[in-house]
Amino acid sequence: MALITQDEIISTVSIDEHFSVNNIKSAQILKCELLLSNEFLGETFYNELTTDKNGVGTFTTAKYQTLYDTYLKTLLSEYVLLSMVGQKVLELSNKGLDETGATQLKALTTYKELMQDEVQKSKRLINSYLISDARKSNFSNFLGNNSSSTDSPSTKKRVVFGRLVRNESGNVI
Repeated sequence: MALITQDEIISTVSIDEHFSVNNIKSAQILKCELLLSNEFLGETFYNELTTDKNGVGTFTTAKYQTLYDTYLKTLLSEYVLLSMVGQKVLELSNKGLDETGATQLKALTTYKELMQDEVQKSKRLINSYLISDARKSNFSNFLGNNSSSTDSPSTKKRVVFGRLVRNESGNVI
């Protein structure tokens, strides 16, 4: 079960009021959550969260509820939206890209950069919250607190001078 729902995403991020919840597929949400669990949260910590979830946006444990309400819901919403924005903007008509399409591409690039920045800010906020001395022991399985947590080093991202670093193949490293 995913941590976040389509409706929660729509209500959390700033998005056009006409944007349909049907544009966000459950498979896309799960993919984004699994990537975040692998790259940022840690799989063990993510599994704790999914096990503790007992309904839409609700958790059994107060510490997880606070984390979700204050930080995690925003990060998940931003991350899902970032992952799908290119697909939605670049839906092509039968005639392909025209001048309007070129304008859309420029807007897409700008929007993606802004969303990547927001995702990075949300990650920094969560990281600061979870690794603080006051909470570190309560969130010991968070990847930043647990060096033995399962994750894949090959999918970790690095940020250098505010930009994601890419390898020779163009993949983010």
